[in-house]
Amino acid sequence: MKWQLVVCFCLMLLAGCGDEQPPVTVSANEVEDYLYDIIDCHFESDAIHTDAYLFLRWGSDNKEAMRTAVEKGLEASTALKDRAQKMAVPERFEALHKTFLTSVDALQAFYRAVLRGESKNICKEGFQRYASLRGKHLQMLDAAKKEEFGEYAKPHDYYLEMIWSKDGGEKVRAEIEKGERIVTGLSRKDSREYLAVLSIFDEGELVKAYQTFEALRKSLKGTSIEHNCLVKMADCVLKMYEQPAKFPGVDPKQGFQYLEQVVNSGIYSSVLAEAFYKWRTANQSLHFGVSNYSRIPNKIYNKKRTQLIKITRLHLRKHPENGWTREQLSILRNLHNIYRGSPCGNTNLSDWGFLFMSPASEGNISSH
Repeated sequence: MKWQLVVCFCLMLLAGCGDEQPPVTVSANEVEDYLYDIIDCHFESDAIHTDAYLFLRWGSDNKEAMRTAVEKGLEASTALKDRAQKMAVPERFEALHKTFLTSVDALQAFYRAVLRGESKNICKEGFQRYASLRGKHLQMLDAAKKEEFGEYAKPHDYYLEMIWSKDGGEKVRAEIEKGERIVTGLSRKDSREYLAVLSIFDEGELVKAYQTFEALRKSLKGTSIEHNCLVKMADCVLKMYEQPAKFPGVDPKQGFQYLEQVVNSGIYSSVLAEAFYKWRTANQSLHFGVSNYSRIPNKIYNKKRTQLIKITRLHLRKHPENGWTREQLSILRNLHNIYRGSPCGNTNLSDWGFLFMSPASEGNISSH
């Protein structure tokens, strides 16, 4: 009888194990962490295929190079899938995550078909499957961002137009007048002095603006407003470089170095997203090129993007009332990779023209 009592007791314990457990709670930070991770995975997936696409689209006659490119793409996508499989996925995003993994599987299947030497039709069907799944994942990702970030989940093009518009400029001015003064201890006099120099830049007086920004930067060294000065000094240099008849002998790499100081500083400022976009654009144009055959190191750019997102998220946690910080995060989240395939070269060509070739007096980028 004793052994029967023991069995009954064990069965009772096992039955108790089947009782309904309390739901697992997921913190807001965990949800946000996941979304930033999966956004980064999306950028990485795009970067992998952008690299291979050079040989699949334009270099298909070079069979050895194409094989090497596809093998690298297969290796990189395997590492990406391993990373994604190890991520902690909130329950509400399980379908999104599964779609991403399925899209990576489809990309790998396409690469394997190319390596096996399958017919063009089979490879084309494989790529179309990948493209369809990628599109589905993007739709789900956009919906997830809208759900989590609300009004700060607007599309890529909106932010490119907004940040250099009058409205975007006013937001930065308000940041300098209020938020920046509180955070850095800048006096209202210093803030107004910076804003006054912007009017010189707005009028297209690039040499005078550069000299004035340089002097102001020295007097405000160590404050986040120094970043604003550095970005505008870069604007002056790169805009002058695009007008060689009027400004001969300008070295554009000097402008790039100013931008690099900002993105490598490790501190938050109100121009961090703008600096990243301009740094990436200048880096690609000056060091890698703007043709469809140029190397496009999106992986390097996205590593920097991730670093700046972490800095900006930390600032937002300390200053949750700061709307412009939320805007900057959205810009960093939504700024596309550089792609191949535009009629005249890679998409960085358009970025360079948008940022540095239009006169300052037209107002495209002068409102910062």
